[in-house]
Amino acid sequence: SNDGFAVLQALLEELLAWADPDFGCNRIGVTKDFQGSPHIDSSDASFQYIASLGDFTEGGQVCVEGLRPEEVFVVETRGRVARIDGRFLHWVRGHGGGDRYSL
Repeated sequence: SNDGFAVLQALLEELLAWADPDFGCNRIGVTKDFQGSPHIDSSDASFQYIASLGDFTEGGQVCVEGLRPEEVFVVETRGRVARIDGRFLHWVRGHGGGDRYSL
């Protein structure tokens, strides 16, 4: 439920429309100080857009495994919108120096 978060939802939808006007989206997640263990987003039908904001000073990148397990792409999301395929194994690195919000 988005009770009380209508303004935030509208801003995030506007950001997503700016990043990719044709992208179909049925949910937007917002987390604070999330550090994710390796996982696959099995309900994803396509790629996803991600971004992170906050006053953290280090870390917080998203790591995505490639077609071969030894192939890992480190994606910087701080202050930018990035596109990843959550159907590949991925995780969020730890961060330090402040709060990290991810979208």
